[in-house]
Amino acid sequence: MLFGLFGTQSSNKGEHSQATAAKAVSSSNSPQGGAASQSTAIAVSAERLLADYKTNEIAADEKYKGHLLEITGTVETIGKDVLDNMYVSLKSGQEFDFRSVQCYFGQRFAARAASLQPGQRITIRGRCKGLFGTVGIDDSVFLDQ
Repeated sequence: MLFGLFGTQSSNKGEHSQATAAKAVSSSNSPQGGAASQSTAIAVSAERLLADYKTNEIAADEKYKGHLLEITGTVETIGKDVLDNMYVSLKSGQEFDFRSVQCYFGQRFAARAASLQPGQRITIRGRCKGLFGTVGIDDSVFLDQ
């Protein structure tokens, strides 16, 4: 399925949207107001996260996949995928590495994403989807407003 490279891998978009909306409503009292800001997160650098996936994808999935992460890294790209989903990619730190941490954001973060520049150091909180070309992070929020 090629769409997994560019957006959500969910086979039932309506179900994914309803679950995301329910999480957002349940966490509307949180400081960030997003689903990803509700629980305790694992703090990790983008470089470490990518190195762990490069070393052993199975072990990295056990450690990170499905978990809430607080990722600090250097912005590589800011853009939208083919489905118009907004994302920020964080660098691996390796010169010729094609992999990155791709963090997906809702439209309410458009102004913040528009203010970013490649090379800027930021911290993002979101839920790890695992490795599928890039390490995907859903329900992302910016922690360094």
